[in-house]
Amino acid sequence: METIRRLPITMSRQALYEQVWTTPMRKLAAAYGLSDVGLAKICDRHDIPRPPRGYWIQKEFGRNPEPSPLLLATHPELQTVHLSAIDPRSTPKAACAGL
Repeated sequence: METIRRLPITMSRQALYEQVWTTPMRKLAAAYGLSDVGLAKICDRHDIPRPPRGYWIQKEFGRNPEPSPLLLATHPELQTVHLSAIDPRSTPKAACAGL
């Protein structure tokens, strides 16, 4: 999967939910220039369920596991998802000195 668009990207919660359940997280995250862990954190922050371990293997072998439903968001601001990545080359070295 090629990179979808340059970041930052704004989309609906429903749109990201649909992408997460049709494309493995690593591939989807790479397409947006994010890590799979970073994308998972965005999903968690917006109460978007993710496929459990083994979901894609089941699909590969012809099973049709049911996706977890997308429940209503607890806050209206969670309806919009903003994807963005930080370019490590733009991070000041002084900010990383304490690490």
